[in-house]
Amino acid sequence: MSEARPYFAVSVLVLVAASALACSGCRDKTVAATDAGTATSPSASPRASGSALAVTKPTEPPFPADPGTGWDGTISLAVSSVDHPLEIPMQLVIRANRVRYDAPTHYKGMEASTIVDVALRRLVVFALDDNEYTRADLPAADADAASFPLARTGKKLTLEGLECDVYEQKRGKASSMACIHEGIAFVDPSMVVTGLTPPAWLRGLGVSKRFVLRAVEVDDKGREAFRLETKSVSAVRNPQSVNLPRNYVEAKGKMAGSPFRPGLPD
Repeated sequence: MSEARPYFAVSVLVLVAASALACSGCRDKTVAATDAGTATSPSASPRASGSALAVTKPTEPPFPADPGTGWDGTISLAVSSVDHPLEIPMQLVIRANRVRYDAPTHYKGMEASTIVDVALRRLVVFALDDNEYTRADLPAADADAASFPLARTGKKLTLEGLECDVYEQKRGKASSMACIHEGIAFVDPSMVVTGLTPPAWLRGLGVSKRFVLRAVEVDDKGREAFRLETKSVSAVRNPQSVNLPRNYVEAKGKMAGSPFRPGLPD
């Protein structure tokens, strides 16, 4: 009997091994059958599964990567008025159809930048220390703007290295003057600074490629009511980008105030 035990143990092992081999793939066949049922059963489709991840199309950026063709550089200006004689500086980073400047009001309490595409007539405001932005598609004209009544005089000036054409209108003691360089992107100064009201005809030139290097408005009392003056011009590309940084998401809801003066009341 003692000699038969090894043979008995071997026989048991062989039977166990044979059973295991016979059932190998049983689990795989069950999974395969389940998968096949999932693929063919509408009630078990991936869309109906609560555990399935929703796939959404990426949001289109507010601007194309290419800003177009045109002048590239930085222009610094200053504005003043009869009610605000102290000059307020403003700097515009320009690349073809785009203009970038510091947002006149903070975005949710944070420092922010504004980018305007004058060809698309689109404006974007984004916080520098956040990943959120808001955008506005600008109407064809500012509601506070007026047509351009100034006549071309044929005179030319060179201001900070840029040549411009002189336009004038006289109305008794009152007068208007502008010196315009054609082809450089320009925005209404009231979009860049707060506290001043440019003349309506100057607002009408905002969001265009008619850069106003100098503008002077004299009221009917002979007082200088408004002045825009170019302080410096650099035709070297500014390192600041005129595209929205990556990974920014659009904020929900309407931009507060007028799109021409974001963050301010209409």
